[in-house]
Amino acid sequence: MDDGGPEGANHDDRVAGCARFATWSPPAGIPTLPRTENQWLLTARLDGPSNQSPTIGPRGLCAPWGRGCPRHGWTSSPGYPEVSPVPLMPTLMHVHTEAEVREIGRVAQTLRIDVLKMVYGAQSGHLGGAFSAAEIIASLYWHHLRIDPVDPNWSKRDRFLLSKGHASALLYAALARRGFFPVEELGSFRRSNSRLHGHPDRIVPGVEIVAGPLGHGVAIGAGLGLALRAGSSKPSATTAPSSYASQARVYVLLGDGELDAGVVWEGVMAAAKYRLGNLVAIVDCNGVQQTGAVADVMPLERLADKWRAFNWHVQEIDGHDVAAILAALHLADDIHAQPAVILARTTKGKGVSFMQYDHRWHGGILDASHFDQAQAELEEGLAAWSR
Repeated sequence: MDDGGPEGANHDDRVAGCARFATWSPPAGIPTLPRTENQWLLTARLDGPSNQSPTIGPRGLCAPWGRGCPRHGWTSSPGYPEVSPVPLMPTLMHVHTEAEVREIGRVAQTLRIDVLKMVYGAQSGHLGGAFSAAEIIASLYWHHLRIDPVDPNWSKRDRFLLSKGHASALLYAALARRGFFPVEELGSFRRSNSRLHGHPDRIVPGVEIVAGPLGHGVAIGAGLGLALRAGSSKPSATTAPSSYASQARVYVLLGDGELDAGVVWEGVMAAAKYRLGNLVAIVDCNGVQQTGAVADVMPLERLADKWRAFNWHVQEIDGHDVAAILAALHLADDIHAQPAVILARTTKGKGVSFMQYDHRWHGGILDASHFDQAQAELEEGLAAWSR
């Protein structure tokens, strides 16, 4: 397959990222960088169609140096050539504009409304865990992931794995809104002869894995990370195989109740063993699972210490704070030779007052009055983002 996509197209023009959908040239005072073997990712990202300026997508100038795009400032990382003189811009490091944050907030609320209508229409599905992860999914699909709806199987794409398969309606809504298939098809969710099944299925464009049995996402992600790394050239002949990653990255979204499954921790151990710097796990820590509070069903805390003990890089954030999510994703991408996990503290049923913190809305079905109330509250939240 030609990874370039349609003739004359540049994939980085069609993906969300650091300088989203924009061309960009280095500011005055930034020297032209020599092309060395240590700048293999940088060179690959700047080589585009001859009639275009260099296009900066996610990790375009961030990799391999870690902090080299207009948002992140200009520095170099250990193991890569020092560039001097290079003015540092620390105040720009991982900064996202208010307009970007508000747009992603609006998207997250729109996705919640989509999910509400899908589940109510089907009288089947899972609302609580989808609502808790809306900002995470919106941040990934509208800012961070290198993807191409025109070519869902583009070989250089990032891979997103929804391990918490109960939130399938949220994933479908995001894929439809990003153009992988028509938005109108969301109305067929969980209907006979629909491809939008209750758990994700790879027959849907943009879905990477089937997520029926929970807990397998990290192990599958580790396998994908290894495969992607095997197909990547090393930056230099002296670099150990375990200390580099691939240009494409793997992101896995899990639920905290899902961590009860032992297979999760087998995948966690394997990813640490192989030092998979191209793997990022995100745990939707909403504190509630199907039959009650996570702390009552199977206590997980001290959760951050558990992941650190397995030699993962750990961040803990507010999973509804869009700016915090974006910053955490960028920092996770700056971690080398070690997998990274983001523990996102969220609220089950976020956005609907009577659903929040209530395990009965893990898979509860709405009647007409509950639907009207939920829709009104979510639309009020959407309007607040638009003010």
